[in-house]
Amino acid sequence: MLSTFLARYDTLALRPPPTPDTPADRRTWSALQQDVQRRVMAWCRRGGGDGVVPLLQPWGRPWIEQPFAVAELTRSLGADTDAVVQDLALQLDGTWTMLAAGGRWAQRLLRLRVKWAECLWWRRRAGDAPWDCGYLDDRPDALSALARFKPRRPTLVITQGLSSFSLQQAVQALTERQRSFRHPVRLLVVA
Repeated sequence: MLSTFLARYDTLALRPPPTPDTPADRRTWSALQQDVQRRVMAWCRRGGGDGVVPLLQPWGRPWIEQPFAVAELTRSLGADTDAVVQDLALQLDGTWTMLAAGGRWAQRLLRLRVKWAECLWWRRRAGDAPWDCGYLDDRPDALSALARFKPRRPTLVITQGLSSFSLQQAVQALTERQRSFRHPVRLLVVA
């Protein structure tokens, strides 16, 4: 339980999406863009399991139907594709919810509630529970960090402009690690 509570975002492997200043910075998207976000969100959650581990086996691993999956999103949305994906990441990781919570203390209390819920291994993961979302860079140290990657919660890894060799390395590293994942990991390739 303590290791779950103290788990940190893996900044060696992933770069978090830039955090906006206020919830007012959120853009409004077209119906097509919202549909793309809904579909990617559904893909992320599909096969991810419910996070439940039996009460008397806190060391156990939750059942995950599909620990790792890869999908490609083409730039069919034009110039806004990157912004739509970034907004999706901020929605999935709870940033927009946190910013809407109000001041610093309300945000800290929300973070504490999220961490506490993650420690309750015998309870089902909430449908709106935050994920970790981050961008994978083409840096050798980021790619090598994937060989040791341990997701602290369900994770969406986003790649944009990664060379095909680096992308192949990333997929191979995550595929080899997936048996040890306690949470689902999704790799979204923005091509």
